[in-house]
Amino acid sequence: MARITVIDNFLEDKHFKKIQEHFLSSTIPWYWLPQDVPLEDEQENLSKNGFFNHCIFNHWQFLAPYSKEIGLLLTKLNIVAPIQIRANLNLRDVDSISSKWHVDYPDIPNNKTAIFYLNNNNGKTIVDDNGKHTKVDSKENRMLILDGDIKHKAQYQTDVHKRYLLNINYV
Repeated sequence: MARITVIDNFLEDKHFKKIQEHFLSSTIPWYWLPQDVPLEDEQENLSKNGFFNHCIFNHWQFLAPYSKEIGLLLTKLNIVAPIQIRANLNLRDVDSISSKWHVDYPDIPNNKTAIFYLNNNNGKTIVDDNGKHTKVDSKENRMLILDGDIKHKAQYQTDVHKRYLLNINYV
């Protein structure tokens, strides 16, 4: 597989709609994180947004129940071992700002990051592959898969109130 892969219509529509309904519902407990990514002191100006998250899997255990559709998603990604699975919820911003460049798990070799977009909006994930910047639009049922050593960042949406996605880190 290429170092960066974008797949539209990743799941059959009936499976995607069940995942989307679940995470866009009012039954999900969302938890506020004041920073998008860990920052150095001189980068405090980048911590404007923060985001809500709902962690499904972390520290080698499931923290929340998951549906067979999430299992289907994991199977389709050929995951040997999940590292973290979480839903992210970003609120609209008046400015189209970005988080800082980062990799999710720099200390785990040969890992992958998969971002599964749950709704359409003008937010993006920007990927830096050896200086080549690629912008990936937030389009529902789109999967972005990248090698874990590739830097990426979020560009926040300005058009809709909420941006939903699943962030899946795995080997």
